[in-house]
Amino acid sequence: MRDLMLSKIYESINVQPVKQPRFIVREYNSKADVKKAIVDANDNFKIGTDKRGAIRIQPSKKVEDREELKQLFTNTLDDIDLIIKDTILPGTPESPSSKYMSYVVQDKDNNEFIITLGGGSFSNAGMNYERELMKELENYFENKDEGAEKPAFLDKLEQALDIEFEGLDTSATFARRVRRPLSDKGPSDKGDEISDLTLIATDNGKVKKFYISLKNVGGKTISNAGAKGMFEIEDNKVEFVNKEKNSIGKKLLDAANVNIDLVERGLTDYVNKNVSSSVLSQQEDVTDDVDKDKLIKFIGSAFDYGYIYVKQKNSKNDLEVADLTEEDKLYEFIGDIENVYVKYPYYINERKSRKNISIVIETTKGVYSFDIRNAGGNIEPNQINLVRAGSQKDIQQTISNIKSLETSTTNLKDTLSEYD
Repeated sequence: MRDLMLSKIYESINVQPVKQPRFIVREYNSKADVKKAIVDANDNFKIGTDKRGAIRIQPSKKVEDREELKQLFTNTLDDIDLIIKDTILPGTPESPSSKYMSYVVQDKDNNEFIITLGGGSFSNAGMNYERELMKELENYFENKDEGAEKPAFLDKLEQALDIEFEGLDTSATFARRVRRPLSDKGPSDKGDEISDLTLIATDNGKVKKFYISLKNVGGKTISNAGAKGMFEIEDNKVEFVNKEKNSIGKKLLDAANVNIDLVERGLTDYVNKNVSSSVLSQQEDVTDDVDKDKLIKFIGSAFDYGYIYVKQKNSKNDLEVADLTEEDKLYEFIGDIENVYVKYPYYINERKSRKNISIVIETTKGVYSFDIRNAGGNIEPNQINLVRAGSQKDIQQTISNIKSLETSTTNLKDTLSEYD
């Protein structure tokens, strides 16, 4: 009787088949397995170039909405039995990307992989920061006569500069590309070109524009300069060929006393996966052999002048503000060179290697690194980036929060370890 009743109940139920994932990998033995699983499961994604050990995934076609892209990504991970365990904000020391959000994902066997989700301009944290701030300021200036609350950013900027701003120039466009080529001749006045937002104030009875260059909390790159033609690969050997139009890369390498033979050897080792000499993996102190005057001019040309430099230090709108409206003020901001180090390319294994040349410069005011690298993920360097690790004050505060260190050289190595 009981079995008959159960049978009738089952017959009355409209049974739906359980939806199966489109693609299931029972175990992931490598990053390659994860990449294949993602692109096989969803053709909206393609594989990018791995960076700092993280898998890079990009949309295969234009996606206008950030949340739409994130949802596509999350759904795909669900389909292939991967879960998001943690997120890594762009620009943080542990992040493999200065611009894009990264995710720690885990499979059913607790294997972990880091995936960076690339994208278009909507994923650029710096550009989002500029746009959001522009809207906030525009709203304030339109409604301040009705009692609108002054944005924290504007309040802190006015305190730092001892200026009361009266308006906002809304003609700026985020689509512009500013040409800021490196030069051993020094900086130029390019405030109106560099400006991310332009504020208006009355100065000595005259209406004046104040050009503001913004860096969000993760923004460390000061400039990107093309250096195509420095190196070539032929028969699995990398050679310095010096075919740049202006030879600016050669001039920078010479100013920093970089050993080009060691660069060629390290890059060739990387191409052929040959274990490099230990000399290549060690940071070289070249302080006594560099042209400090030229290096300072190179740094100055990466910044240029004619504007106010504003760096967001944290999410609380604490700001680093520097008046770079004049050339002398720029050089005062940069400081005098104290130490210079060179990091060469080398190869030991897939997890311990580097294909960049880095010229690390410690000044009395901050720490900078000219990173000479390939912009497309290949081997031969074709781009020069100037990265500012931070002011000496910020660096020393960070170090003191961790432990007491004895020498500035040790401080420098620890601070710049993220660029290895």
